[in-house]
Amino acid sequence: MGEIREWSGDFDPFEDPEEKRVLFAAVDSFHQYAPLTHRQTHARRQAYYALPSSHRLLLSRPEISYLAILDRLDEAIDRNAEIADAILQAGLVAFGLPTAEQLIAYSSVSSTSTDQENKGERRKKKHPLDWRDHANPTDIQKAQTTIRQLWRDWSGEGRAERDACYDPVLADLEAEFPISPSSPTPSNPTHSHIPRHDVSLLIPGCGLARLCLETTLRGFRTEGNEISYHMLLASSYMLNHTTKAAQHVLHPWVGGSESNLLSREDQLQRVVVPDVCPTMALREAVERGVNVGEMSMTASDFMTLYEGSSSPSDASSHPDPLNPAIPPPPSHPPSPTQPSSQTFNAVITIFFIDTTPNFLTYLATIHRLLKSGGIWINLGPLLWHFDGGSGVGERSYSRRRRYHDEDENHGDDGDGGENDEEEEDRDKSNTKERRRWDPHPSIPLTDEEVMHLVRAYGFSVEKHEVLDDHPLNNRDGGDGGGGGKDRGMMGYLQNPASMLQSRYRCSHWVARKVG
Repeated sequence: MGEIREWSGDFDPFEDPEEKRVLFAAVDSFHQYAPLTHRQTHARRQAYYALPSSHRLLLSRPEISYLAILDRLDEAIDRNAEIADAILQAGLVAFGLPTAEQLIAYSSVSSTSTDQENKGERRKKKHPLDWRDHANPTDIQKAQTTIRQLWRDWSGEGRAERDACYDPVLADLEAEFPISPSSPTPSNPTHSHIPRHDVSLLIPGCGLARLCLETTLRGFRTEGNEISYHMLLASSYMLNHTTKAAQHVLHPWVGGSESNLLSREDQLQRVVVPDVCPTMALREAVERGVNVGEMSMTASDFMTLYEGSSSPSDASSHPDPLNPAIPPPPSHPPSPTQPSSQTFNAVITIFFIDTTPNFLTYLATIHRLLKSGGIWINLGPLLWHFDGGSGVGERSYSRRRRYHDEDENHGDDGDGGENDEEEEDRDKSNTKERRRWDPHPSIPLTDEEVMHLVRAYGFSVEKHEVLDDHPLNNRDGGDGGGGGKDRGMMGYLQNPASMLQSRYRCSHWVARKVG
């Protein structure tokens, strides 16, 4: 018990040239984190020296000492770069890639042409697995956001923000699957009596995998799924390669926007990560007699891996409960490790269901994956990432998390935006990268419409609440208990000291698969 498997399945990113390119871009972005992030302070110095001398004199006053501030920012970037390099080195080993030093040595070995015309000409050789020079500005921004997101998922200072998301979900899980299983009841005939180590969870879009660790420590068998190589590389490092708590110093608000800052000390905040070492936490739990679970990770697009076969036999055994006439989503040959129907006792989606252009594809897939009586726990807003009409969806898609593809506005830190043209370029890149296979148009839905479809598809909604600061936040719709308890609005990678605070009124619900 307590095992963390780094990768599962027969995943091989080198089989597909485009997948290989995306992986190399992610790896290279951590390699280039330091020099490209330092460009920001370099640009600030250039701007400073371009000012009139009277202005430079004012900025040099002891109360400001602008050049000294830039030096401190450079030092903070170097500390963050140590984390980026640790992620890089672990990723190179995980994927069997050569180090930068090995690539330099390889390319320095010159070959001499035997052709008489070119005799003596020396040419550099390029290694077939040379991952360098693949990252574009979008990839660098993803690496910067991934480093920043360590604050949310793996620091003590980020605990309040992550607990606001994770605690309601963990409470739902523990209520459904108590440590001491009870006998089956009419209201819950199939699950409350299951020992936790037999409970199988799926967490799509698991990001940096902190929730996966928390469920594993509570005894659940947890499978995390993530598409972003930036997130996969960073989560693998935190889970499998950190050796102690507080191993790294992190300055989460350095290397991003410098707007809406109250003070430089806020920008230069210093935290340590991880707040707990995963391997040590699991070992100590076992030593205390806790029956911890197992954890595994799948590296793939959620729909590509989990949607299943749409062959006639599969369609007849698992008909569309909403409308058999609705055409199925694009079919893909199932991989040898593709999960079968009714695999999981629970599926947890946090800040996830708005990452698809067509929610019905997620709905059908999760319904198929759940065992009869299994539960779907959801928490998050509806910032539809492919809602091109609003100009927000795809843009935030590149910014938020887990997407990492990023973080930023499912969660930006609220410190201001970047150039619109840069964001649009990033949006186009992310849209192509993340849903190359999905030709469906975007169908943004309201929370009420989502809940109607969930019920219509064969789920019983047992809890539904909107988490905000207002007393009238219970939206359970008469399907059962739940709601009623005030919880605050949520940020996502929100700098608590920022002058601009962005918060979400998240929809939190528990739905049970009927039949």
